[in-house]
Amino acid sequence: MQILQRWAFVSCLVLLCAGCGSATRPATDDAGGRSALAFKSDVCIVKDGVPNAVIVISENPARPRMVNLAALELQYYIEKMSGARLPIMNEPGTTHPVKIYVGRSVYTEDLGVTGGDLKFGAFRMEAGDNWLVLLGDDFDFTPPEPWNTANGDIPRARQEWDQVVGDRTDSAWGYAFNLLYKKFWNPRGFDDFIAERYGEDNVSVWNPRGLNWSREYQGAGGGQGFWEQDAGGSLNAVYALLRALGVRWYLPEEIGEVVPELKTVFLPDVSKTERPDYQLRTWLWYNYAGMNSAYETMGYASHAHGLARVHARKEMQEAHPDYYALLRDGKRDTEFRGTGHVCFSSEGFQRETINYARFMFDHYDEPLVSLWPQDGFHKCGCDACRQLSPSDLVWGFIDRVARELYQTHPDRLVTCGAYTPYIYPPDNVEKFTPNVAVWIANCGRPLMDDPVRWKAYWDRVEGWRAKVAPGNILRVENNRYGLGRKFPVIHPRNMARDLRALKGISRGERCEMAQSGGRWHSPGLDHLTLYTQARFLWDADQDVDALLDEYHRLFYGPAHAEMQAAFEFAEAIYSRSDVNDKRRCDPRNVPLPDRIRFMEMLQKARERAGDTIYGQRIQLIMDELPPLDTLRQELVEREKAGDPRAEAPVVTARHVSAAAAAEPQTFIPSYGARYKDEVPQIPTTFSVQWEAGALLFDILCHEPDMQNLQVAADVWEGDSVVLVLESPSHSYYQIEINPDGKVYDADRAGGGRVITRWASMAEARTEHGADYWRVTLRLPVAIVGREGAEGDPMNYVIAPELDSGAAWYFNLARRRKRPGLENQNYRDITAV
Repeated sequence: MQILQRWAFVSCLVLLCAGCGSATRPATDDAGGRSALAFKSDVCIVKDGVPNAVIVISENPARPRMVNLAALELQYYIEKMSGARLPIMNEPGTTHPVKIYVGRSVYTEDLGVTGGDLKFGAFRMEAGDNWLVLLGDDFDFTPPEPWNTANGDIPRARQEWDQVVGDRTDSAWGYAFNLLYKKFWNPRGFDDFIAERYGEDNVSVWNPRGLNWSREYQGAGGGQGFWEQDAGGSLNAVYALLRALGVRWYLPEEIGEVVPELKTVFLPDVSKTERPDYQLRTWLWYNYAGMNSAYETMGYASHAHGLARVHARKEMQEAHPDYYALLRDGKRDTEFRGTGHVCFSSEGFQRETINYARFMFDHYDEPLVSLWPQDGFHKCGCDACRQLSPSDLVWGFIDRVARELYQTHPDRLVTCGAYTPYIYPPDNVEKFTPNVAVWIANCGRPLMDDPVRWKAYWDRVEGWRAKVAPGNILRVENNRYGLGRKFPVIHPRNMARDLRALKGISRGERCEMAQSGGRWHSPGLDHLTLYTQARFLWDADQDVDALLDEYHRLFYGPAHAEMQAAFEFAEAIYSRSDVNDKRRCDPRNVPLPDRIRFMEMLQKARERAGDTIYGQRIQLIMDELPPLDTLRQELVEREKAGDPRAEAPVVTARHVSAAAAAEPQTFIPSYGARYKDEVPQIPTTFSVQWEAGALLFDILCHEPDMQNLQVAADVWEGDSVVLVLESPSHSYYQIEINPDGKVYDADRAGGGRVITRWASMAEARTEHGADYWRVTLRLPVAIVGREGAEGDPMNYVIAPELDSGAAWYFNLARRRKRPGLENQNYRDITAV
């Protein structure tokens, strides 16, 4: 059932963090692991398929939820590997000679095993003659008040939030916890799932208080379910033991498990405390679990783009328009994604931000506050902002705010992302106060085997290290390469290289991953890289080649050699940029013949594996990619079609300075758009210019019937002009403008995907005359290699440096909505 599959992955995710040895008796080193476990030769947990041990947990029904789960998972997997079902009890009893104590209890205290400082998922394993203790720092998360239980509950929670905020602001701040409810796993089928997986006989374990299902959470221990923020060090200890016995979890659901058959399971001979190399090990946008709880490090609401909470509300926009970025047309930017962009030189906004941060520190006891700006950075045009670089603007603001906060809250952190145009350390801040931490964002790990790219990335890391206090670096990375599904972007070695280098420098990672509907979007394509990330976040010094060799051998059995060859081919062949050409490459942009070759390699491995679990795992990967026959047919058709642009008209774009482009003028030369091979009866003319950081279009729509001009709120249902644009680095973007200057934009990315969250940041002006309407469009271009082009896939047209001789491709169309008339669409045009 689907719920079972989801929760099976919850346990798997926490498990991936627990990096202990992997061995059956006799002990051998885990592939790339930190250490192995030794096992006693004469004491068994299970002997010849018969249980010889009991699992003991505290009798207190308010014990942490993760302790319950840890005991259940230990029982489940021991039974799965040996056939023996170890009972779970609240006291040791005398029926089984070996005792396994999970989590803290009076019995672990009597044994003198207290755990000590076990933060961030660390755990302790301690064995005696006939007992074993597995424990960590376990606690139940309690959400802050107010919080909403669903989207429909946000208005009520926001109203309560405003009451809590009170007079800390003279207008209103954005409600901080609107997405928190997604971190609570409480499905309607909770009882059925738990009973199916762990047995009705365990009801006192998974529901110790006998509570009925409730959509709403009743406080710590109340209601059934699990919070992602729940901490489970004891669960990590259990998974470390299971790893030592040979269990592996490579991807979600049972198909991703490797569970050895062991009729006899020996008791480990161990005394150790295991701590992760990185305290923060979290994947964003997977709402049912994470590699660990980010709560210990980051608190409740330390998300990216947290500064938007200060200025998101309409009340703030109406009360303080001077807080917002000044646009080229003299208006204030209050509309972008409902929050607008801010003026970083505004002293009033600086005071507002300080008030907000102190409120979060004082009222919610937050360990840090995110002052990361809204996505799609838009530079304010006021005199104070205009003269500064984006890095100096953003980080100068962070520095001023942080220095004020350091006076009152020196033990709290202020965080911001080194992102898009402000990825580099600022020139106007020599050294930040100790309360500033930087998120180094989206650095393109798949391409880190390129020496030039690696040097540029590491120079940036060192630049930030020189400006922030030791330990105040964090990482955030976009792992969502599986969304394109044209070619697998498998990069475990680059992942390992980065995490090995960052050990002792970075506190850890909060990374995005491809998900859809609360599940992994493409587990077949993504799992190996993500598994490597999870393991190296725990133990960065392990041998990545040993880890990969073990993975291929265990996961693909008789087809391991073929799959290793296929994956190494994929890792070597995905698209890398030519640094000298200054191009931004999507790693999924792989030539069609190489994609066909990879599918042929998978097909060979599939045939070798046959109709087995190994074959099913290979088929899962194949099912996430276009079929081999489809790719072969596409290649035939492409070769037959030739180059469709060979005879396209050529347009020359004139270069102008930014100052000249800002002056009203008639662009020259001008070109007439055509319908098929004919000039339309109602002409449309256009011209193109370019400046250092932008492409400029002037589109003149002749219109004899201006009184019936159709202007639609959704842009495309009325009159409009449409620009479909392919830069030398990306295919393709759509920008559509109506006669009132409203813009619809989307990244069409290929493969039928339409990414409407993408924003061109285009500045459109319109003009209406007696017999025409006109659009002048300024399209900012994020230049590869600077201005954060690599790090912000959701904003800006991405392209190499604009220069003479660069070829761009575009279609220009005009929609003319009149009764009885069809839209007028124009042929391909090439701009040089």
